[in-house]
Amino acid sequence: MKPKLKSYCINDLGYSGTLAIPRDLISTIETLAPPNKDQISVFMESYTGHHGLLYLHPIDTGGQEQDIRKYYLNCQYSVRGGRPKRNKGIPQPQQLLVILSTGIGEVTLDCRVDFLFLKRSQRKTLMNLPLTPWTIPKMPFNRINGIHVAKMNGKESEYEVVLDVVPKTSVWVSIRFRYQSTIDNHMSEKVIEKALSICSLFVSQEEADAESKGC
Repeated sequence: MKPKLKSYCINDLGYSGTLAIPRDLISTIETLAPPNKDQISVFMESYTGHHGLLYLHPIDTGGQEQDIRKYYLNCQYSVRGGRPKRNKGIPQPQQLLVILSTGIGEVTLDCRVDFLFLKRSQRKTLMNLPLTPWTIPKMPFNRINGIHVAKMNGKESEYEVVLDVVPKTSVWVSIRFRYQSTIDNHMSEKVIEKALSICSLFVSQEEADAESKGC
């Protein structure tokens, strides 16, 4: 499915990880998207207000005859203006995800989702930003507009959040986390759902504006 980033006030979405792909699927993938000179298979799509790019390339040094080979997958979607571009001859990311869904087990993905809320008056942040800094002599700034926080699970990071505020204008939230899932055609939606659950801990909509639409 094509992610509708604008519906969630998302500017950018990305996920990446290492996959162990069976040889029969590799053949199918390379027929659909022949690797370029750098051994990268490229998938791309443009639709109203959005652009998506996914690339896949081998990361092991084994030969083509291996039953299973390790590949690195990187998928990015972003909000863009203008008319959708026609990418003649280039398959779409969803086509690869459908193929992978037939033979890939659960994987761990590194995810990043950036939100931009332009209607500042409708958003309430967990911390009342901007902050007035503590008193330290000769400090080269006098206001803290943002914070970078993390939730740790032992030595592992469960998620990291960068929260930045432009007073009376906008709230920008960048979230990074690891996500375990099987690969399928709904990957972007799964990542968005997880990111929304984290974002809601740091940014909420004012009750008086709860029914209003838009970012």
